[in-house]
Amino acid sequence: MAEEIVNCVLKLLVAKCVPLASVHDICAEVCASENNSINHYSPLASEGDTILQEGDLIKIDIRAHIDGFIAVVGHTVVVGASKTNKVKERKADVIMAAHNASEAALCLVKPSN
Repeated sequence: MAEEIVNCVLKLLVAKCVPLASVHDICAEVCASENNSINHYSPLASEGDTILQEGDLIKIDIRAHIDGFIAVVGHTVVVGASKTNKVKERKADVIMAAHNASEAALCLVKPSN
């Protein structure tokens, strides 16, 4: 059940990551980090708001804990990117490098380690 809730919420949030969207409106109740912000950031209303621009990188982190079962999902969105408007050049290289580094780190995780 927790994973169904998390996946449903993730789809709704990804759909909101469009140019001129308000970061506060997207992530007031979840963690979503914009561009160079570190993970697990949720803006406070007192901090002012950030408006997403074409090409911004958004990292979304959602968790649900129901009856002892935990579901955690992380997802990265490039605002305005699509099959016809692909991420290119250095930005694409940086995103792939981060992905490959996380995959390599996961390969090092072993039971009892």
